[in-house]
Amino acid sequence: MEKIFWVCLFWIPMTLNAQEYIPLEDLSFFKSTGKTNWKLAKDASADLSKKDIFTLTPGTGVLVNLPSEGNMSNLHSAKEYGDVDISFDFMMSAHSNSGFYLQGRYEVQLLDSWGVLNPTTADCGGIYQRFKQGPPLVTYEGYAPRVNACLAPGLWQHIDISFQAPRFDGNGKKISDAKMIQIKLNGAVIHENVSLSGPTGGSISEMETEKGPFVIQGDHGSVAFRHFTVKDLGDKPAYLDPVNYQVYFGEFKGREELSAKKPEVTVTSDKLTWDLTSNTSQFANSIKTMLNIPTAGEHRVEFEIKGKYFIQINGKEVYAEPKEEDNNRRTLLLDLPAGKVPFEIIQIKTDKRVNNSLGFWISGPNFRNTALHSTGSYLSTSTSEEITLDASTPRVFRSFMDVMKNGKRIKRVVHAVNVGSPDKLHYTFDLDNANIVQIWKGNFLNTTPMWDDRGDGSSRPLGAVLTLSPNAFFTGKSTVFSQDNLGENLLIKGYELDNEDIPTFNYMIDGADILDKTVLVNKKHFQRTLTIKNPNPNHVCRLAVGSDIIKTGENRYLIDGKAYYIEVAGATIETGDNQKALVVPASDKVQYSIIW
Repeated sequence: MEKIFWVCLFWIPMTLNAQEYIPLEDLSFFKSTGKTNWKLAKDASADLSKKDIFTLTPGTGVLVNLPSEGNMSNLHSAKEYGDVDISFDFMMSAHSNSGFYLQGRYEVQLLDSWGVLNPTTADCGGIYQRFKQGPPLVTYEGYAPRVNACLAPGLWQHIDISFQAPRFDGNGKKISDAKMIQIKLNGAVIHENVSLSGPTGGSISEMETEKGPFVIQGDHGSVAFRHFTVKDLGDKPAYLDPVNYQVYFGEFKGREELSAKKPEVTVTSDKLTWDLTSNTSQFANSIKTMLNIPTAGEHRVEFEIKGKYFIQINGKEVYAEPKEEDNNRRTLLLDLPAGKVPFEIIQIKTDKRVNNSLGFWISGPNFRNTALHSTGSYLSTSTSEEITLDASTPRVFRSFMDVMKNGKRIKRVVHAVNVGSPDKLHYTFDLDNANIVQIWKGNFLNTTPMWDDRGDGSSRPLGAVLTLSPNAFFTGKSTVFSQDNLGENLLIKGYELDNEDIPTFNYMIDGADILDKTVLVNKKHFQRTLTIKNPNPNHVCRLAVGSDIIKTGENRYLIDGKAYYIEVAGATIETGDNQKALVVPASDKVQYSIIW
């Protein structure tokens, strides 16, 4: 069955069928080390403040390194990879140090870098430096992450790495460097298109190759891993046979008119293009070729073609656009066989007001997105530059805000106040529910959706975003799991800025008068304080809602799969509706910390 996705402004990632999930039910994905520092567990827990300490739950699914004197080793994958996408979760213990090597040669640093304002190449997500042997030993290159997106020890973090192996000619001479196409840490892009001139420090070899193993550093500190997903992209990409063109001149209403005409131009080219004559309108192209597919399976094709157009692949029409206009990009998922696949496009362009463009891309089970058109045939008309707002000084900014979770919008906050800090920790306050709905690390806001063209009034966080409960903060004792907002019970009285431009929100709920202020503590986490005059005895404050809430200390709780901590005194955990909630009484003063 064909799956069709419409893409206008943003690329939508989709999973093709070469992705391999490593279940970690045993250690067969890795070579034997002869040491016992690498262990399997059902779960792992690290204390926020105790150095290099993990507590394990017996079972499988989580890989943990517990090095000790005389018992430490790096871990090598049994299989070797060239071009590859890999993602995994990891957890650092306090003050711990590890690293993940592509091809055993190019290290992405894993480190407890929680709270570091200006990260270096040695911090979490950094591409480690190269070494030049001495004496003296010289370090050079290395790339620091754009922002510090690292979470606190004991929390599960997520990283996505897209790697391109170095290229060699027929004589084995390197003709292009290895490249980190993109690295995302906890949802924040920290590297893009970084060329690596050679192996980083601590590599298995200074000699570069087409393929090599994953290597996880195991001789430094304790670290845990889970949810490895690997996509081997070692195939050569799909390509076209010579492309046969028949060009017709005239004003055509439909493709059926072409059969009665003789082509004005017949030509062969090695790539797709609309530009075959001096005519920029009043023409039609009939394009025929063979698409060479390296491996059978699900393929993702994208195309952006101006004018009317009709596409046939493997003898079947997969898309028809009968309207002549500046059409947006479209995307299909198609099951294609290996080998030569018939490929045809008919493009009709008669309206001078419509731009000229023909772009076509394909990615497959084992190769990355590849353009099949000539460079001049496709020139994007959409803006490529974001309009951003920084917080080099404390900043308060009003906008709509779409609260996202797992790539989906769960709520649009129409009365959002975004509070930014030069320490690169920010939050969004929902005035309709007296609640902090998201916090993030990194840069402040992408305001392109608000200010580009007509705009839609919204902005987006820049950086590693943590989505909190979108429900109302105050609720009744019997309605802890209700999703209702506060509605007419809430009266917003505004907010005031202190001498450091930090806002205090003032509002009333059912006769209770509340001052609500959130500040940064040690440039690492938020502390929220509510001073409540005439508190309602029927109210509780709903600090968190999640799939699970685990008490880890006298006043510390792990929230929603170890995504973040809350520190608070006098809280209780309520259970209901397949969820848990952390609540405290709405007393004269409520104070808690959000640590992530």
